[in-house]
Amino acid sequence: MRSLLPFLNQPLAKHTGLVILLVVFIHLARWVLTWQAQITADSFAKRFKAKADEAPARPDEINPPGASAERIRLNEQLFEIKNRAQHHLDVTAFFYTRYYMAITLFAIVGGTAAIALLFITRFGWGGVSPYVITVFLVMSGHAAFYGAFPRIFKQDQNIADNKKLYARYVALENEVKSFFTTGQGIDGKERSESDIIHYLDQQLAKLHNFAIGFDYTKVPSYTDTFDGLKK
Repeated sequence: MRSLLPFLNQPLAKHTGLVILLVVFIHLARWVLTWQAQITADSFAKRFKAKADEAPARPDEINPPGASAERIRLNEQLFEIKNRAQHHLDVTAFFYTRYYMAITLFAIVGGTAAIALLFITRFGWGGVSPYVITVFLVMSGHAAFYGAFPRIFKQDQNIADNKKLYARYVALENEVKSFFTTGQGIDGKERSESDIIHYLDQQLAKLHNFAIGFDYTKVPSYTDTFDGLKK
């Protein structure tokens, strides 16, 4: 242990320890923020639609004995609608938690980098503590990384698109349930089961979309950043 003391007292070892400490802090903050956002998203989902996290019953579990072919098909469509709705709810929650984490963490590390830069600007690169420079480099690098997250992964667009599709599927699910109860379509007119089957097929084809997009062109140019620091 004593043989390590001279090495640990070296500036390189101290800077390395500071970098490790900062990176551990950032990743711990990322985990906490993601966990917090997931709890909030689950709470929103349960309030918006009761038992949204429960798997829908399979058609073979709810079809009564002697059910007509049309009723069996309607239950199959209802099962598919519920699965698609749950898919878009899950995707919405996924991008929401990452979006919340990215912008909050960007504010934290970006603010820390700005404070360090303030000292560097005030006293100059040679007049400020080298540990302040280390903090600035680590935090500014992570700020660029997390600041680019929402644009690269189109998080706001993916959230909006999947939220819209989820709402459309829930509305379609309610239409099917209302037809089972009243025998009428959404227009209030009497409809046959065959009519509703064709209508649902059209809606399922129209709404079929994974709604997940990325934009690699939004990756920040780190070369430009480094060139700006040299000036």
